[in-house]
Amino acid sequence: MNQALNHERTLIAVIDCSFIPKSGKKTEGKASFYNGVAGRPEEGLEISVMAVVELETHLYYSLSVQQIPWRPTTELPKNPLTAKVKKSSIKREKKEIQKAQCLR
Repeated sequence: MNQALNHERTLIAVIDCSFIPKSGKKTEGKASFYNGVAGRPEEGLEISVMAVVELETHLYYSLSVQQIPWRPTTELPKNPLTAKVKKSSIKREKKEIQKAQCLR
């Protein structure tokens, strides 16, 4: 990744969640997640992508993709657009992001 990045450009770390529709009854982790395209919660899966982005070129380099674990709830979160990403997944990629910043 460090060879692909242009360290003279502005780099930022980003996290984005994506909804994946699933209709199967045996899909591991299938639950109700917010679907931004539909504008409402739907049955499916959700993934969290962590990446480094070059602001000037809009090129991004994915560091990790993880499925968001299903958690039973009795009510929708106050802000369904807010992703709950485990601290461990952020810590895991912290070293890669720091390496990219150090090579500038």
